[in-house]
Order: sequence, then structure tokens, then C-alpha cells
Amino acid sequence: MTMDAGLEPPVRPDLRAKSWLPVRLWMGAMVLGAACLVACEPPARPTVAVTPICTILCVRFTTEQNPLTGVITTRQIPLVAERTDTGSAHGFTAFRRMARPLGNFPAAGAKSADVFGISEAWLRTASPVVIRADVHPALRPSFGDFNGSAWRIHAQDAAGSWSGPFATGSANAGDESDDPAAAGPTAPQLMEVGDANRQVFACAGDRSQDDKVRTTWLLEVKPPTSSTSGSVTFVQDLLSGDDRFFSDPRRDPLAPTTPPTPTISNLPGNPVREGSVQCAMRQVGDDVTTRELHLLTIFRGDLYHSMASNFSPAGSDGVTFNRFNTVTPWASVSRVIGSFGNIVSSAIVASRPSAVSVFFVAESQGRYRLFHAVRFSPSGAWRPTDDVLVRNGAAAPSTSFPFQVAAGMCPTLGQPHEPELVYATWDDINQVSVGRIVASPRTWSTGITGTYSPMSVVSLGRGNTGTRIQSLAIAARPFSENARPTP
Repeated sequence: MTMDAGLEPPVRPDLRAKSWLPVRLWMGAMVLGAACLVACEPPARPTVAVTPICTILCVRFTTEQNPLTGVITTRQIPLVAERTDTGSAHGFTAFRRMARPLGNFPAAGAKSADVFGISEAWLRTASPVVIRADVHPALRPSFGDFNGSAWRIHAQDAAGSWSGPFATGSANAGDESDDPAAAGPTAPQLMEVGDANRQVFACAGDRSQDDKVRTTWLLEVKPPTSSTSGSVTFVQDLLSGDDRFFSDPRRDPLAPTTPPTPTISNLPGNPVREGSVQCAMRQVGDDVTTRELHLLTIFRGDLYHSMASNFSPAGSDGVTFNRFNTVTPWASVSRVIGSFGNIVSSAIVASRPSAVSVFFVAESQGRYRLFHAVRFSPSGAWRPTDDVLVRNGAAAPSTSFPFQVAAGMCPTLGQPHEPELVYATWDDINQVSVGRIVASPRTWSTGITGTYSPMSVVSLGRGNTGTRIQSLAIAARPFSENARPTP
């Protein structure tokens, strides 16, 4: 199925198509759109110099009133801050609007380039590629409005040029109404692994195979090249396993008729069997036997973790493909690291080849604190949890108001080939604060010594007052997202 970048597709295919679509996608890459193919090799184009940077991607929620008509319009505007400013403590520029492509604009009927959530990943090949995924308002066919949601994936090549969307999907059944809080978490969470053999995967919100519930799928993402189309392969339903396997050979004679073997059933199971969960993938070099996918979710104020491993062949009707064949049940993190109160926000990131970092905001007796825990592989041991606002020298170890947290691995400013863990928080007064965690203790400019830098505020820029931040993501890039090649 090929999609014109200028047209808005239905949120979901018709009943016959959606009943077997995920099953067929097991069999190989489903091409949903691409950069144009050419009959001969095009002339070499100038490329953008690779200067690795850290970025904070932000979705700002605002309500605007037309002074002439009085009509109130709700907007979800994507912003970006790039760590290129050597003159500030944190190094980030003020937030500015992201360059397109964004969402489904200028699709037929779309009113703006609004997005509900966004993520990026840098595929660090010889010719670097940036993959961008976002979730945006989408057409509800029965209502003729854009109150649904869907996601798209684009790619930016080494010349700074963007492809059209080469993948799309949706957790929306077709005519459901999605607000930003429901749609945002369904955006594909992009993850790169490997060394000589680099791959990009994503956890994305979509429908179960029987189309009954929203779930989280693992995808492999392959961006366009000069000679190939971009594609995604739906690897497996991470929450349903094979419990919602569905096949109707009358509608698709190529669809498998039996669940894959080995079968994954009832995993990770209760308490969360539906919806969107957070993901992080770790792997040691190119050793696929070390590949793990860590799942994180909050349920009734508790933090739960599950791990998918054993990435190996599975088969159905004589067709073999690779997936995670072992998935652990949900386990309460507090039972391992201790109880810190009611969890209101969390983030997970592969902070090293052998570990994942988990940040979480906990409320206890009306006070909110930020914690950082590390889980090591293959032992499964958790390091003692750090009280972040104490470790980074914050003026107060807790706040009286709730806040959210995001985290990612980034190039170090001034030492771009040295990665470091960057985290950011934001709150209801629309303030973004950022901090760093480094490998070895140092004395910071404020006189604080340790591996946690002091946190500092990143400016939201001009025209960003009186609004609310919907979400943040932190990602590495080879160059600025609006970069142009030098002749």
C-alpha cells in the first residue's frame, strides 16, 4: 500500500483490511510511503557537516482566540531546543518551532501542523539519517472532523532533506475521539541499537490483531535510501502476545492460519494488558543475544517493569521471522527498590549497553521528589536509588506541585563523541529544567561536587507564555534539524 504524502489516509483501513493487516506485516516490511525511487544513481549532493548535538523536543499546548471572530482554537505546537550554546550553563538554545515535516499537514482537510507527541532517533551509519515520528490529529471518517489521531514516520538524510512519510499507523479504532493525553503516548518511541550493524526499532501505539483493543507494538524501522523505499515491520504485540491472534484466509490467503511457535501467551499480563507503555532497548555491540526490550508503566500509583528477551526465530505456516520469544510478567518496581510514594511520572532509557536508567517522580504527603534507579543486565540487579534533587544541589529536595520527567542519552557539549545521560523536568507553571549525569564525579561551577550537574532552566522563547507543556522527549542528532548543506 503506497501513500501520497499530500493526502490524508483514513485513520484505519476498512473492516476487511484491519482484520488481517498486523498478521501480514509479520511476513515482512510493509511499505506505506517512500522517497521517490530513481532509475539511475543521482548526482552526489552536498551534505551537512556532522556536529553531534543534544535536543529537547517539546509539544506545547495553547489556546488562541481570533481577535476578529472571537473563535477559540486549541493548538499543539512542536518546539525544539538544541544544545549548541556554549555561553549558557546548560548549553541549550531557547525553544523555537520545529521545522516541517510535522504531522499530516498539508494533508487535505488538515488545519495545521499540530502534533500530540514526537520522538527522534539518529541512525549512525556512514551517511547519517534522522528518523522522526509524531502523532497528530487525524480524520474521523464518520464525523468528517480531525478529532482522531494517527502517527507518521519521516526521515532526514545527510543533505538535510526530509522524505515524505514512509509509515503510518493508529491506535484509534476509526471514529474514537482522542484528546492530547490519550493520543500523545501512542507516538512511536524510536530506539537505535547495534554497532557495525545498526538498527532502529520503535514501540508504537496501534490496534491488537483482532482489532479489539489499543496496544503497544514493536516495530523495526528502515528509513529510505537512494535506492530503496522506507518501511516498517510490525514485529510483535508486546501486551497481547499471541492471545489476540486473528486470521481469516478468505480475506487474505497469504495470512498465517496458526499462531507463531513458540507461542507467547498471557505475558506480561495483569495489571496492564492494553494501551501504551514506555520502552527502552539495550544491546551490547552487535550481539543480538544480549538484546533486551524493557517495558515500563504506571498503574494506580505504582511503577511496573517487564522485560522481553531471547530475540530469536519464531515460525507460522512455514514462514520464519525474529522476535522476542520470552517476556516476563509485570513486576512492581517498588517491591525491589522500596516504596517512595505515589508515582506520577516516569521515564526509561538505555543508559549503557548493560543497563537501563529509570527516572520517576513520587508524591508523598503532598511533596513531590525525583528519583533515579538503574537496572543492570544480565543480573537484573537494581542499584540503590538516588534522590536526584538532593544529589544535584537543588534549593529544595522536593516541591509542593507535581512535575513530569523525560530522559535520553546525548552527545556531550564540547565532547560530542562522549555520551552522557540528560534528563529534563517540567511543571504546571510551564518551566523546563534540565540536568546531566556524568560518568565520573566533578566539581561544577556552582561548587557542587558529584556526578549530577545542577539543574537550570531552558527558556521557552518568545511567544510561549500562558501555555502548557504537553510532553518532552530528549534525543541526539548529527546536526540541527533545520540544517542546510554548505555549498
